[in-house]
Amino acid sequence: MAQNKNIKKRIKYIDIAKGVLICCLIYGHMLIFARADGYNDLVMPIMQKSVKLYNAFFMQTFFIITGFCSSFNKTFVRFLWGNLKSLIIPSVIMVMISYIIQQLFMNHTQYIGPSLNIVSWLTLGGPWFVISMFWAKMIYWGVVKLAIRTQLIVLGLLYLIGIALNILDIIPNYSFHRHTLLMLPYLFVGCYFKNHMDTVNRWLFPVGLFGAVSIVIQFVIAHYVDSYHIPTHDFYISINKTFYIHIINAISGSAFVLWLSRKINQSHILETLGKGTLLIYLWDGLINRIVIRIFPPPFHNSDSILLCVFYHATVFILMLVVFYILIRCIYGTKYLSWIVGKW
Repeated sequence: MAQNKNIKKRIKYIDIAKGVLICCLIYGHMLIFARADGYNDLVMPIMQKSVKLYNAFFMQTFFIITGFCSSFNKTFVRFLWGNLKSLIIPSVIMVMISYIIQQLFMNHTQYIGPSLNIVSWLTLGGPWFVISMFWAKMIYWGVVKLAIRTQLIVLGLLYLIGIALNILDIIPNYSFHRHTLLMLPYLFVGCYFKNHMDTVNRWLFPVGLFGAVSIVIQFVIAHYVDSYHIPTHDFYISINKTFYIHIINAISGSAFVLWLSRKINQSHILETLGKGTLLIYLWDGLINRIVIRIFPPPFHNSDSILLCVFYHATVFILMLVVFYILIRCIYGTKYLSWIVGKW
């Protein structure tokens, strides 16, 4: 199918898919921030294991969706400015706001100095996903100008270089270049999806079903075989010689999420969360800590499984409510939307 001329029009199931994925991120990060604040219980190890069911693909799905939604036909200057405006500048602003609030009102001791220096922030480590996304899009702007076969060769070589850098670990991961190289092929997959929507849509269910079954089987194996792990690539890269398994998981798992989102079809809450994924990603820690302080664990390190499940479920729902309200207020208000790059 030729490139869709109306691709700029928002597609509901794409926003729903992003909403599903960002809910996964909130769920997984709840455990990280709970432990950082000294909270632990009997349910958290079970929750941590369940993260493996989506951790093998969900960040790659974001890149596939980005490839689907992005236009690489602009001049480089316009493309660079557009991504600085929509990714880097909002990230610096929102991370600074988060750090300041946590320092002033939560006695949090994160050092905000590097955030004041954009060069240092980009090279030494801001939010890995945003920085990796930015550099990947810059590289792909040039790669997409090549013939399809040449694109595949270049992306394959860059992916293998990323694997080698991860295995050798002799160069510090400046600007998350390892993440960038390993994520690049998924922008191509998203662009392919955009240009062949009819064909891809026919294959979403069978490929997605295969992915769901395959990942569940790997999850069961990992549970009973200590030496087996499901290869993942988020902040922690566990892709080495198992890269081919990861590619299968990433593409088939993404197909499952997109198929599921098309089946859901209508969900105002998921659509809203999907539209505000940047805000959620960058303020996840801030909102989590605020919610925990407003609604602290009823019994610290409780041994009651039901009480722990109720507590985590309540925190999760409260976070969704807070983010829903924030997205509606910030994205819908002219004088606040600049924070997320809408200016």
